[in-house]
Amino acid sequence: MAEAVKPQRRAKAKASRTKTKEKKKYETPQREESSEVSLPKTSREQEIPSLACEFKGDHLKVVTDSQLQDDASGQNESEMFDVPLTSLTISNEESLTCNTEPPKEGGEARPCVGDSAVTPKVHPGDNVGTKVETPKNFTEVEENMSVQGGLSESAPQSNFSYTQPAMENIQVRETQNSKEDKQGLVCSSEVPQNVGLQSSCPAKHGFQTPRVKKLYPQLPAEIAGEAPALVAVKPLLRSERLYPELPSQLELVPFTKEQLKILEPGSWLENVESYLEEFDSMAHQDRHEFYELLLNYSRCRKQLLLAEAELLTLTSDCQNAKSRLWQFKEEQMSVQGICADQVKVFSYHRYQRVEMNENALVELKKLFDAKSEHLHQTLALHSYTSVLSRLQVESYIYALLSSSAVLRSSAIHQQGRASKQTESIPSDLCQLKECISVLFMFTRRVNEDTQFHDDILLWLQKLVSVLQRVGCPGDHLFLLNHILRCPAGVSKWAVPFIQIKVLHNPSGVFHFMQSLALLMSPVKNRAEFMCHMKPSERKPSSSGPGSGTWTLVDEGGEEDEDPETSWILLNEDDLVTILAQFPFHELFQHLLGFKAKGDYLPETTRPQEMMKIFAFANSLVELLAVGLETFNRARYRQFVKRIGYMIRMTLGYVSDHWAQYVSHNQGSGLAQQPYSMEKLQVEFDELFLRAVLHVLKAKRLGIWLFMSEMPFGTLSVQMLWKLFYLMHQVESENLQQLSSSLQPAQCKQQLQDPEHFTNFEKCLSSMNSSEEICLLTTFAQMAQARRTNVDEDFIKIIVLEIYEVSYVTLSTRETFSKVGRELLGTITAVHPEIISVLLDRVQETIDQVGMVSLYLFKELPLYLWQPSASEIAVIRDWLLNYNLTVVKNKLACVILEGLNWGFAKQATLHLDQAVHAEVALMVLEAYQKYLAQKPYAGILSESMKQH
Repeated sequence: MAEAVKPQRRAKAKASRTKTKEKKKYETPQREESSEVSLPKTSREQEIPSLACEFKGDHLKVVTDSQLQDDASGQNESEMFDVPLTSLTISNEESLTCNTEPPKEGGEARPCVGDSAVTPKVHPGDNVGTKVETPKNFTEVEENMSVQGGLSESAPQSNFSYTQPAMENIQVRETQNSKEDKQGLVCSSEVPQNVGLQSSCPAKHGFQTPRVKKLYPQLPAEIAGEAPALVAVKPLLRSERLYPELPSQLELVPFTKEQLKILEPGSWLENVESYLEEFDSMAHQDRHEFYELLLNYSRCRKQLLLAEAELLTLTSDCQNAKSRLWQFKEEQMSVQGICADQVKVFSYHRYQRVEMNENALVELKKLFDAKSEHLHQTLALHSYTSVLSRLQVESYIYALLSSSAVLRSSAIHQQGRASKQTESIPSDLCQLKECISVLFMFTRRVNEDTQFHDDILLWLQKLVSVLQRVGCPGDHLFLLNHILRCPAGVSKWAVPFIQIKVLHNPSGVFHFMQSLALLMSPVKNRAEFMCHMKPSERKPSSSGPGSGTWTLVDEGGEEDEDPETSWILLNEDDLVTILAQFPFHELFQHLLGFKAKGDYLPETTRPQEMMKIFAFANSLVELLAVGLETFNRARYRQFVKRIGYMIRMTLGYVSDHWAQYVSHNQGSGLAQQPYSMEKLQVEFDELFLRAVLHVLKAKRLGIWLFMSEMPFGTLSVQMLWKLFYLMHQVESENLQQLSSSLQPAQCKQQLQDPEHFTNFEKCLSSMNSSEEICLLTTFAQMAQARRTNVDEDFIKIIVLEIYEVSYVTLSTRETFSKVGRELLGTITAVHPEIISVLLDRVQETIDQVGMVSLYLFKELPLYLWQPSASEIAVIRDWLLNYNLTVVKNKLACVILEGLNWGFAKQATLHLDQAVHAEVALMVLEAYQKYLAQKPYAGILSESMKQH
């Protein structure tokens, strides 16, 4: 393999010019050959050697890499660069090894162009690639090109080619040198400034042995000997393209969740763990000094309660002994006598006789002594210690709040927020939070002492109020973490501890979103915090039929939760009350850009702001969706409905703002930068899709009710098709993957497949009636949501599907006939032309539907409908060709009665005058056919009289 060398830059370009021109001595082929060997003397061609000499046997073979033209001097620089490097190298075995001594045989080579020959200089540290320093300016390049042009035309062949004897002598010397030194240096085909000059270099400028690194490692023999395989390339036809044609409009793809985080960088769910670690480091304070004081107060209270209970026992014993101290006996004395009138009279006197019980007296005396001793010694002592321990706790709290100026001012000035002193706040808040943790620890204990419990809550309220005024949002999250780990019923006393303000608060949005993330996420280590509240440690507070254990069951009668762990959970009222502390109205005001005075200016919204609104709404929906998964229990049904309502409200506010934005920017014609209207529409569709998927996952909780209230009117038609298809796949487990792989065209194609409706019937059979009604109501809402740019195929397939479920399918029509009638009525009120679709379908299935079709068309707003000529022909057929008792005849009468035969808003006939005439003749014909010979005129005759 050839090695590259780096020739030295010429000192002067003018020195290489030819001084004389010689006459032509050779024929034209020889001149062409000389022109091929002569190379343009530009710096770039010094960089890429194009001449490789190899000596085999007694012959000299000159190999050129690319056959240069005679007019090489006229080529531009870019063309001279396009010479492959690989084709310029020669193998190691065939490379020319140069002797450092000047040639002794064959004579000395004299320069033909002056005496200024350039000797190549090789630097050992240079790279392997063939590099030559470029000229400083293009003047040298032009001079070199002019010199080369002159040489290529005038230089004789003897000046650049060796004679045969000279070549043999050189080959012999090279062979001897290679025998003496097997590791002879391999010299690359040196390219001097001119090929003609190379052949006439003086001997005094000897060659130096180049010391360079190899460009590529030596290949194995079996690989080096292989010839490259030839690949046949099929020529392109005129109609074929070498590269695929790019679409004129690229498909817009919504941002991923990671990309949206760039616009809304809040990692709310990820931050839950970090705040939990900080909370755990401070929540357990069982060795704190304040904990010992409270524990001592708790013991004193327990001793006092025991003393009071013992006093009550002694008092009861005294009462019993007192009741036995006196023994009452009933005595009677009878007296008789004779009055003055000689009448004998009798009289009785009953009285009680009391005797003292000496034994009871002794016992009572002992009881009084014991009671007196207990009252003056034990009870007084415990009462004193209880008051003293309580004073110690209050003294500790007072000292804590007085130790810092900030805490002291916050405790004194209840109104407003105290000024923060950054130097003392961290340590002061740490002590304050430790004391609050201690107080929360005692709220998680079973305590029958109401006085102690009230004192704990009083102190807790005092310290929390100080922390709320001087603390940061992280301190508020610290309180929320404590509240979520308190026993059931915490909402009765801890709800005021949650204070969130969004407006006029720099950290209000962060506080709101991070608190919501804590509430919606599963509460970790709750069982550990509630270890003192186990049912085995509780004492039954009451006895009777109302004190038994209740078990919640779902709609199927199955037990929804484990009784062994259900005591750990919060009550639903607690969660509802805590969620009510979140000011969602303030958050939406901030999100939609309400001004300080309450001004709402959606027309000033820029595309960047609109995209940020979508990103923030996506974060909010994701947090609420976590709550749907966390509280997916029957006991939290009402709370889950509130979460669903918040999702629906979020989409509603964003949808209204998006509609206002579209209305103000639709006809402007200005290019929206950096986001176009189409891109923003794609992002809104994706936000809506994510929210719907989260709602669809929450089954059996009644949240599907909010699906029918979603703002479908601002969605694109493509997303409506996609959502409609996904709602048919609600029982699918991989709903998320299905939504990401579906295209709107596929959805439309599969929805029109007859087999799809069969699968939908099976899906409906697995739902309960409430979910089925919510699903059909959602379909109807999707059909009537759009008033402009309506896709008739979309509305048609929804109407036909509701009709099939409500009237054709045997397993569902008894349940949904009334609901379907109302839904079809609401859809046709928005799109009256769909009545034509229903009429065609009823015509096909009237034998299966029967009399129920009459109730359907009575519900439809026929006064808005304008039938076509073909539909009038169908009505005519039913009216004239079937008896009065047949359903088709009755249906024709119902339709004719419901049509608007009066005037429209523009004082013109709602129906064409030709239709009036045709129907009049039709009714007259029917009257003569069926009613002319009968006394009963019926409905038709009455309708004729009215018209």
